[in-house]
Amino acid sequence: MKKLSLFALAAAGLFLGACSNDDSVNEAAQNAQDFTDGAFIGVSIQMPSAMAPTRANEDFDDGVASEYAVKDANLYIFSGADEASAKYVAQYQIGTTFVEDGGNNVTSTMNDATQISNELAEQITKSAATVKYYGYVILNNNGVDAVCDASTTFADFKARQWNKIGTPVAEGADPTAEGAFPNGLLMTNSPVSAEAGGAAAAPTTDDKYSTLVELDKTKIFATRAAAIAAPAACIFVERAAVKISVETATGANKVGTASDAPAIAFNNWQIVNFPDNYYNTRKVQAAWGDLASDATATDFSLWKDANKFRFVSGTAFAPQLPQPHTGPFRTYFAEDPTYNADVLLNRPQADVANHWIAMNIPGYTIENTFDVQRQKWGNTTQVCFKATIADGSDFYTLNGGDTFVADPQTTVTNLVSGLPAVKNALQTAIDNLVQADKDAWTTTGVEGKFGYTASVSVTFKDGAPTASKDNVELQATYTIAPKDGATDSHATAASATDDAAIKAALAAALPSYVVSFHKGGVAYYNARIQHFGEYETPWSISKPFQTVIPGTTIAQIYGTDPEATQRFLGRYGVVRDNWYKLTIDKVMHIGTAEPIDVSAEGKKDIPDDQIENYIAVHVHIIPWVLRYQSVNF
Repeated sequence: MKKLSLFALAAAGLFLGACSNDDSVNEAAQNAQDFTDGAFIGVSIQMPSAMAPTRANEDFDDGVASEYAVKDANLYIFSGADEASAKYVAQYQIGTTFVEDGGNNVTSTMNDATQISNELAEQITKSAATVKYYGYVILNNNGVDAVCDASTTFADFKARQWNKIGTPVAEGADPTAEGAFPNGLLMTNSPVSAEAGGAAAAPTTDDKYSTLVELDKTKIFATRAAAIAAPAACIFVERAAVKISVETATGANKVGTASDAPAIAFNNWQIVNFPDNYYNTRKVQAAWGDLASDATATDFSLWKDANKFRFVSGTAFAPQLPQPHTGPFRTYFAEDPTYNADVLLNRPQADVANHWIAMNIPGYTIENTFDVQRQKWGNTTQVCFKATIADGSDFYTLNGGDTFVADPQTTVTNLVSGLPAVKNALQTAIDNLVQADKDAWTTTGVEGKFGYTASVSVTFKDGAPTASKDNVELQATYTIAPKDGATDSHATAASATDDAAIKAALAAALPSYVVSFHKGGVAYYNARIQHFGEYETPWSISKPFQTVIPGTTIAQIYGTDPEATQRFLGRYGVVRDNWYKLTIDKVMHIGTAEPIDVSAEGKKDIPDDQIENYIAVHVHIIPWVLRYQSVNF
């Protein structure tokens, strides 16, 4: 495959600046330069050297060329004693001329030099050793608020919330088409770690992580050529977008495993449940570095040493940071603006009329993360699949079953009529009518012919549905009539007391029978997207507190803090610059007739992990981490 080397084949992706080992210009020579005629910082964007995957779910993929396009580029310079206290100094536009590297890579290098003010050049090169200058890059701005002034600290700047990621010209548009991303995918600095995770003990303090990249004060030059030859910094950037794609395995072509199971075809999909905004710089917590999935168990079949400290990669990518560091290393999770809150997210129910994406086309969205206590339907980004079952004919199902019901009114009528509570209420009414007739016969001394029959009828309350509908509303009525030949019966209506008892029995019975109507054979399936998933946060139903049924609590599913955080934080969610590739492996049940509203009462608080599912899905994540997820419906 042709390598698109600007990004994430090996690490955080894009490099601005110098991945050069050229030490030909020393500080003394630099400080002697005259900047009267101009000052330049060299810019070289290069891919990191490739690294072998070290974790079960750590793969890298090129994506497509349009996802690497750079329409505009800006360098922001901050200064201070450290990253936390650094303040904005200046902003400069960077060139966007890319060169294909020998035909093997696309946009793999960018050679340019950015002119800065003479005053800033003097300020940087003559500053005290304790004063540091840092670089931050925004590629493909897309109109976000990136305006700074002298009072802007980097701490404040990186906490700004943006909502534009540079999506395709239209949702569901083919990203391989010309002009698919009119403004390019927005990219900013990627936070990295100076120490490894994976099988090693990961960093646990803030000073091991960095987002800004320190500029080499000795590499500001009076000429463009010199600046191009010895760039001042390497800045690692990542896309702000999350990428999602879906496909079906060969075994996902029928519902269930029976030989006569109906065929199913998945037609479209849609991204469900995503936030409004993201922090312009991915936010990581230092404390995550010490979390390990095997905190209380050593027998997870999917757990491997390389997955142990999951929040930081175990393999460094080039270039090396200054000694004694051995990194940098990728970081693998994020804290988004809604991380600690239950909020109503965008599109909690798939829009039936709009936003559908073809199965072979990827979609893009904003990162969405949360703590373990919020690993619930209402907080989790999901994919809603739209499928057609059998030949596309209309059909009914009863109580979520997998059998087509030709005449649900008759079927439910027969079921309700046989219920003991209903039968008893009807029989009581009949007995009372018979007794009244007996009393009348005794009074007149005339032997009468009497007796009664009762029947129940269940019908659709609003008539037969014409559009797909879950929980089609039913109504039940009853009738009491004299038996054939019962010429002397005195009444055909139950007493007020008996009438109320019969109606109460019918009302109690109806909720037990839920009818769904699938217009055109359409069914919907939701799959919640995993981030670390089974490979790095294995969830086993063999553990005592995990032997649960759908609808149980988060604590029953995952345990309680701190164990739950240690083992399961990041199991679900979507993180920027990750590509989540969902594969439907098999379909176990007929889906819903309508898209599920995951924000609805009774739905939003369902834990993400459930024993009973409608589909089996596996996710693979690529940096453009690809995260595969298998889905079983």
